[in-house]
Amino acid sequence: MKTIALAAFALVLLLLPAAFAQTYSVDTMSVYQSSSTTIGSGSAVCLATGVSGASTSCINPLSPSTSYRFELTISNNDPVNGSHGDPDSFDFLGVYAASDVVGSDASISACGCFDDSVHKSGTGSFSGNNAECALPSLDPCQVEKNGGDEIFFFVLTTGSDADSEIGNFLISESGVSDNTSADISFDVCDVECDSQLDCDDSNSLTTDTCTDPGLCSASCSNTACSVACANDAACDDSNSLTTDTCTDPGLCAAACSNPPCSVACANDTTCDDSNSLTTDTCTDPGLCSASCSNTACSVACANDATCDDSNSLTTDTCANPGTCSAVCENTAVGCTPACSSDAGCDDSNSLTTDTCSNPGACDASCSSSLCTFACTVDADCDDSNSLTSDTCTNPSTCDAVCSYSSCTPACFINGDCDDFDTATIDTCNNPGECDANCSSVVCTPTCNNDSDCDDSDSGTQDTCIHPGKCGAHCEHSSCSPDCENDSDCADDDPKTLDKCDGAGSCTASCSNNACDIACTSDFDCDDSDIKTRDVCEGPDTCDASCTHEEKQDFSFELVSDLNAVGRGQAFDLNLLVKDLDGNPVDNVNLSLTGSGGETIDFNSLGNGYYLGTYVVPADSAVGLQTLSFFASSGALVGVEEFSFEISQGNITAVLVSPVEPVAILGEKLELRFKLVYDNNTLVQDGNATAVLNDVNIPLSMDGNGLFVGHYLFSESDLEGAILVVTASDSLGNEGTTSIIFDVRQPLPLELIAVVLALLAALFIASYGLWKTHRLSSLLSKLGGLKVSAKKTGLQRSVAKEKKQLAALEKKIAKQENEMKLVKKEIKLERKKQAISISQIPSESTHTVHKTALTAFLFPGKVARMLRGIRKSEEELKAEKRIQAIDTEVEELKEKIHNLESEFCKQNIKEDFFRKKLFEYREKVHLLELEKKKIE
Repeated sequence: MKTIALAAFALVLLLLPAAFAQTYSVDTMSVYQSSSTTIGSGSAVCLATGVSGASTSCINPLSPSTSYRFELTISNNDPVNGSHGDPDSFDFLGVYAASDVVGSDASISACGCFDDSVHKSGTGSFSGNNAECALPSLDPCQVEKNGGDEIFFFVLTTGSDADSEIGNFLISESGVSDNTSADISFDVCDVECDSQLDCDDSNSLTTDTCTDPGLCSASCSNTACSVACANDAACDDSNSLTTDTCTDPGLCAAACSNPPCSVACANDTTCDDSNSLTTDTCTDPGLCSASCSNTACSVACANDATCDDSNSLTTDTCANPGTCSAVCENTAVGCTPACSSDAGCDDSNSLTTDTCSNPGACDASCSSSLCTFACTVDADCDDSNSLTSDTCTNPSTCDAVCSYSSCTPACFINGDCDDFDTATIDTCNNPGECDANCSSVVCTPTCNNDSDCDDSDSGTQDTCIHPGKCGAHCEHSSCSPDCENDSDCADDDPKTLDKCDGAGSCTASCSNNACDIACTSDFDCDDSDIKTRDVCEGPDTCDASCTHEEKQDFSFELVSDLNAVGRGQAFDLNLLVKDLDGNPVDNVNLSLTGSGGETIDFNSLGNGYYLGTYVVPADSAVGLQTLSFFASSGALVGVEEFSFEISQGNITAVLVSPVEPVAILGEKLELRFKLVYDNNTLVQDGNATAVLNDVNIPLSMDGNGLFVGHYLFSESDLEGAILVVTASDSLGNEGTTSIIFDVRQPLPLELIAVVLALLAALFIASYGLWKTHRLSSLLSKLGGLKVSAKKTGLQRSVAKEKKQLAALEKKIAKQENEMKLVKKEIKLERKKQAISISQIPSESTHTVHKTALTAFLFPGKVARMLRGIRKSEEELKAEKRIQAIDTEVEELKEKIHNLESEFCKQNIKEDFFRKKLFEYREKVHLLELEKKKIE
């Protein structure tokens, strides 16, 4: 486990000059693990008393990414003679701690002091490498002249990357140079584990252990284990009389158990409960899982009589009577009865009574006799009683019969029909009769509530009598309102809201409720924003409100030029800061925030000028961007924004190999190039395609960010070869680069020898150079015309207007005509050169023959001569590069000298000085390495 030491939090108290014998002292330094601002709350980590002028260490380590509250008790007393120094108060203006101590992602949640039991809040922020807490300059903490203690606190969350650099808490008074210091040392460590659970590696096959839990020395171990069992089957001991169980199957804690069991039953007989009315069953007989069940049964019959099927043609018997296996048996006798019921004798005549004698018996017989029926309709059954219901059942048949049932009338009076709806009229029809019934007719009430009676006269009390009922009506009586407006309700108390509810009406009434007062002083309006001026308007009244006006105590003037800014470009920003009277202001805290949230700090150059280096993020959006400058000095602040334009970044392909765009016919040349932006920085994530005379060249990338391709030059390239490279990156930047190659005829070995011989003669050399220059000029001109023609062709492909198309067609025809003329000049020039070679003087011819013979007999000698010439050219280039390196090194050394001078004058901050010094020295080192490599 990595332990991060937060060493030497030096608490430096700046006191009065020694001449005044000021006796401030640091009595107590307390550290609590807490994000609360309540003094003395939280878990005490360090309680160091009497720490003034001595070094003290906290025994318990602090943790990264954890909130701590540092409490510092300051005393103003002299234990010797009781005298006290001046000034009367001690102003805590700021607290600083280097961010490389507390961590780059540290944060401040609160800071301030308790002055005479009054809580005063400071403003926490980060500026450069310092975490700051600024208290209001107009209302600082004070340690009074007559002695006493005051507590300063600072709530800080340590960062995840806190390290062992030295930092200071600085509690300062402006203009005081003497100080009393107290050094407190802390250890910050990552506690790897607090319990075994913190070491869980999500692997069920390892034993997870936390050693020294909760300490800095805590560590996790995960030891592989052997699993005793994966399921109950794995614990089988082949004994049917034991219960086999696997506890925690498949885990390190898995274990088998095989306790003996008691067998409940061996067969159904052993489950007999001596009850003839249950079925006794043994499940899994003879095993640990054996169990008895005794299920109640239904007894079919207890004797023969209970098996009677009411059929005289069967013999009814009960087998095993009164047991679970009892069953009825009904055996047929062997005859066919004439009828089994009266229905079997139906003669289809409703006026006869059909009878079956001895139904179902062997001697059964039918008989039919005429009948007299009792009624044909319900009226035949009228008993002259209005409270009975008279009914004729089976009318006009032998089975006809009258029945009489008493009834309960639905209603006797209208009140019996009340449906509890006041909007209906309820009526009882045929009251007291069996057919009595209720009816309800909806009515329209005159009013449903008092508002329906509104006569638009606020001086009357409008009332609805019997609201919502059929008999509803309105009444209007005069009244005297309690109040006409809110002023009638004034109680002369500024802390109450005086209101007349229902003003001027009969229901008007006054209310005087206590109000929520927004603020009692400017202090209540503090929004913790140093950039605003907080004011309480109408304090301690119901109308109180807070206003937050933006401060602007400085003006800014950007001296640097922000034109032609590109992505990834680094440039110096020179800013002039003035007060509102136009006077330059020094020693302000100045910072910048870019559009993407990036920030930089500035160094003071004196006379109001500040310098900082800004690097435009490579992923900045194209278009208008803003830089926000913020300056502060005590309670004074200023904010200003400057805009600049980021144009579409252009990408250029730079040919690396060959050094010059020259090729020989029939030569397969390796083409190597790199992609750079306008500011000459290398494109890291670029893509490129290459086309040479309409032939696509496959490209690959090597480890140095170079694009590599190969091309075989042919006859068609003699008139001009143009390599077109199109490039882009992931940010949308693009660029097209055209490179013109000079393609030449290959020279035979004899001609090489002639050229070597001619180089010895000034006339031949100068003549050849002039001719070559002429031909190269023509080839370059042809290449330029081809590029222009391609661009014009692209313009024609996207043009829409006829007039524009006609102009482009005319331009293309002119360009093609010019290319034809240049091609003719190239051919003519080549012929002239051939003729010139044939007209070389006889002395030169002799030299040619001699050199040619040497080339044939000693080809190695000729090759060495050619290598010597190439070597001379490379040495010349190397010398030029060395001269350029020496110049650049001298310029960097001059910059280092100037930087050191500015730092000695304290015009720049130390962190800026170290950053720039490292940058310049690194460049010098790289240039010297390059020089050694060339040499």
